[in-house]
Amino acid sequence: LFATADDELRPVMNGVFIELSTEDIKFVASDAHKLVRYKRFDAKAEKDASFILPKKPAALLKSLLPKEDFDVKLDFDDKNAFFTLSNFKLICRLVEGNYPSYNSVIPT
Repeated sequence: LFATADDELRPVMNGVFIELSTEDIKFVASDAHKLVRYKRFDAKAEKDASFILPKKPAALLKSLLPKEDFDVKLDFDDKNAFFTLSNFKLICRLVEGNYPSYNSVIPT
């Protein structure tokens, strides 16, 4: 979250780009000065997909997650993301637009 921007002209940079694949999940954020990519290999998706999670719901989700590992179910459509945990459900509107290609800056 520390790498997300506060740019009214480029709202896609104000969130966390989540890229799901059958091999891993990547979280990407940038404020045009720093670029951060975090990979998790212990979580996978049934098919490749991606979306941009706004900064405020991402911060709320981070603060609500306990330090221990447990299952988080993620569903989403073109406009919303649905996070289901053991004791609550978070629903948020996604950022519309395409996240810039970061693969040329950070090697795979």
